[in-house]
Amino acid sequence: MQNFTGQSRKRRVNLSTTSRRNRQELIKNASQEREKRALEKKKLISSIKIQSKIRTFLSNKKLAFKIKTNYATLGNTSNLILILFGTRILKYFSLLDLKTIINDIDVGSASFHKCVAKILIKLLNYKEVQQDTEITNIIFGKLGKLATPLSGHDYYTEILKFVLNGDYKDRGPFSKYNEFCNFVNACMSPLLFLRILQLDVEQVVHQRNFTELLHNLDPTMWFTDFPVDEIEELSLAPLVRNIGFEFINCYGNEDGKCDAFFQIYLKVLYKAKNSFKSFCYSKLDTGIFSPSYLSFVSQCRYKILECISQDFAAVFNFLYRFSPDKSTAYSVCLSLIVKPNWMKGLHEACFSDKITSNTSENDTTEKLGDWCSDKISLLIKVLETYLILVTDYELLNPVSATINYPINYFKQVCKFIKETVFKQYRNRIVESTNIFVKNEDTLGNYAEILHKIYIRDTRIKIFPTDFWVIEDADFQENIKIDTLVFQYVEYYRDSAENLFHNVEEQKTSVGLREIKKTHQYYEREKKEIMDKFIQRKKLTREATSKQLMKFYMLYKFPYFIPFMQRVDWFYKLIAKDEYFFDVNQDMPIWPLQNLTGAIANHGRRGRIEATISREHILENAYDAFNSVGELLKDQLALTFTNEVGGIEAGIDGGGLTKEFLTGICEEGFKNRPELFKNNSNNEVYPTEYHDNRMDLNYTFFMGKILGKCLFEHVLIDVSFASFFLNKLLMDDEHLASSTFDELNSLDPELYKNLIKLLSLKSNGKGSGEDIEALGLYFEIDIKDYYGNSKSVELIAGGSGIKVDSKNLFKYILAVADFKLNRQYQASIAYFKNGFNTIIPQHWICIFSAKELQTLISGGIDQKIDIDNLRANTEYGGFTEDDITIKYFWEVLDEFDDEQRSKFVKFITSVPKPPLQGFQSLNPKFGIRNAGYTNRNRLPTASTCVNLLKLPDYRDKELLREKLLYSINSDANFELS
Repeated sequence: MQNFTGQSRKRRVNLSTTSRRNRQELIKNASQEREKRALEKKKLISSIKIQSKIRTFLSNKKLAFKIKTNYATLGNTSNLILILFGTRILKYFSLLDLKTIINDIDVGSASFHKCVAKILIKLLNYKEVQQDTEITNIIFGKLGKLATPLSGHDYYTEILKFVLNGDYKDRGPFSKYNEFCNFVNACMSPLLFLRILQLDVEQVVHQRNFTELLHNLDPTMWFTDFPVDEIEELSLAPLVRNIGFEFINCYGNEDGKCDAFFQIYLKVLYKAKNSFKSFCYSKLDTGIFSPSYLSFVSQCRYKILECISQDFAAVFNFLYRFSPDKSTAYSVCLSLIVKPNWMKGLHEACFSDKITSNTSENDTTEKLGDWCSDKISLLIKVLETYLILVTDYELLNPVSATINYPINYFKQVCKFIKETVFKQYRNRIVESTNIFVKNEDTLGNYAEILHKIYIRDTRIKIFPTDFWVIEDADFQENIKIDTLVFQYVEYYRDSAENLFHNVEEQKTSVGLREIKKTHQYYEREKKEIMDKFIQRKKLTREATSKQLMKFYMLYKFPYFIPFMQRVDWFYKLIAKDEYFFDVNQDMPIWPLQNLTGAIANHGRRGRIEATISREHILENAYDAFNSVGELLKDQLALTFTNEVGGIEAGIDGGGLTKEFLTGICEEGFKNRPELFKNNSNNEVYPTEYHDNRMDLNYTFFMGKILGKCLFEHVLIDVSFASFFLNKLLMDDEHLASSTFDELNSLDPELYKNLIKLLSLKSNGKGSGEDIEALGLYFEIDIKDYYGNSKSVELIAGGSGIKVDSKNLFKYILAVADFKLNRQYQASIAYFKNGFNTIIPQHWICIFSAKELQTLISGGIDQKIDIDNLRANTEYGGFTEDDITIKYFWEVLDEFDDEQRSKFVKFITSVPKPPLQGFQSLNPKFGIRNAGYTNRNRLPTASTCVNLLKLPDYRDKELLREKLLYSINSDANFELS
């Protein structure tokens, strides 16, 4: 504490020997004393400053008196007087004296430098000077006589602000405003013209002054020598905004002003492409003149592109920095893409060597140089629009399309994008474990377009099978992330549950309007769980940077990792979840009525029992298991009843569960049109909602059953439409983002008709009148499940909007959007919610639609390995050395692929082998001896336990004949 002398030296004060009251008083007095001394010190400092100011004032006043007394004998000292006193000259000289001093200023002398000019400009801001027209005219006269601009200080801008901020009620020919305008015109030069255009209207108090000044400008005198080198980056936004404003203002006049402003705009555009890399019009734009600038860009877009289309750096500048909104940028890209061979030229400009028709996409991509350069960024931007514009057919057959972009060019740039994304993310994570760094937006664009290309490839097979897998042995083989995956799943479950409870609490305290926002917040927060997980300090200590990198790639770019590696992780997650639910523990069977849909009392449950009638398998299953929620992951204890209600005997080693699941899938997906429909390729997708809430509940339950099939490794012989599978892989936020070409998997006939309609315009074979003659409107006729027809508007008021050549593309997209994203929205959402009850979204987001179909029904292109089946076979009543068994394997070896598929379907109910080989079959494939005396019987199978009942034929040809008959007639469903 400070002592009473005001020093900082410590004082020892013994407070323990006095009373409590005395101690408090002593502390209070000490505090008051310190405040008193601080106040006295402050007064002393203030008095010293006041005395100093008074002495300075008296000294300056004395000096000013001497100058005024001896002014006539001092000679030409006006410049020095201004420099000496500055704006304080008004305190010591009268306005009459000030007029004399300013009038005597010699603008041509060496002493007239930027200090004098700055002082004159500042004097204009004083009210007493502004009210004296004679003084202001003298100041403007002196400043206007400058032959060249002052270096280091551009006083034009300050003068203009002063002129424009005046409140001029009189604007006549002899008014003060007219004098100021005459001064500006008298001083006009290319640099002053630039400074006027660079003024920001927000800085002008009276905007009428500014608009009138702009209207009076004559750009035809100055655009040739327009000083682009004097442009400053921070003034680019108002500059281009004012150019657009003036262009629109004089549009249609024949005085050449429009063309002059257009030429100035081009000069600014070319200047900015080289000097201002960070400028972005959309970011700096305040919106004051946005409508005018947007109108200017809209009217001049084609003229601008005609002038700059071959200068790719200028095109990039216009697209990225001078486009006021996304719609304009998209229109610009569209205009460029349809220019003959423009995309080819841009692509070739990005490579050091020209590409020939024989160039392979495997050629090195190092020639592309800097991945975030202007040219390559432009190519990526245009490519994004290109993918929106072209159909799958046009992409593979560019010769028939309006846009000629060869497929080998497309493959090469895709390879470059893939390698760039991998290298950049790998380097950033490995080096710093921080992915949010410089150029993140650009790299994000790369990642987004790469994902779109991958989706296309899964649909139409553009690249070889191994194209997407990164060829890096260290990345694929040596970096193990099993532990990370398990930690993430546990972290995700805990975070999602906490987030869910928080959201539910919020819902109880807000109105209905806020519930939707709360749900959006929930979905957004769920997406950020992985980013939070990977940035945990604890995780960065436990895992290496390479492990973090591979884990990040798994969830952001899963196609970089081989499919079978991801399948292994998927099944390991299931095994981990089984442990979490203790589904393999031998515990008492709990009756169904004691279960609830919530997750509770982990580790204290047994198998769920239910009695199922084969005649009403779907209804019985719904009643038994729909209410149990996530507990459906537990083991099931099933009892089947026959047609007369008798209880069937069965081998319960997991086989009854398989038979139960395949039976429900057969019934629900194939025999219930009120729940599911087929396209022309017999691919399944949900039926649209038709005012029957119970059907939605059954759709939800079928989603759970499909999830249970995956959870139990049960393959089913059901093919789903790819657009529907893509919906299952999307998060809820993007559930309505299916693209036009996915319509082919929903309604191939409608897709082909829309393609023909589109080609009618793009090939120029149909005029606008031909399209209008089709009589199409923005509405569509649909039939519901009951066969009733109705018309639905595709857009608001669509029944009154006729389709023509201008809105044809919008119509086609609107049809696809309705069919893919609106018509089946409710049923797909219910199915997806049921599916995610068993298989969480973050488990399957690492697969594509085609890969998910493979998980559901087995490998599409996977050949059946008889040797693998033989090595994983168990025998009952036979040995491997028996003659019948030897003949059996010889016959299978001689089967063709189709016959082998039929045999596998005969014993397992699906025609495809398990993804992880026959060793993953549960229970394993078994052959049981059906007896020698029954040699005339056909082989039969129990698909629920993968069991073949084979008579002891001991004759190869008889075995072949009987086996072929059985697998071709599906004589297999006999219960053991």
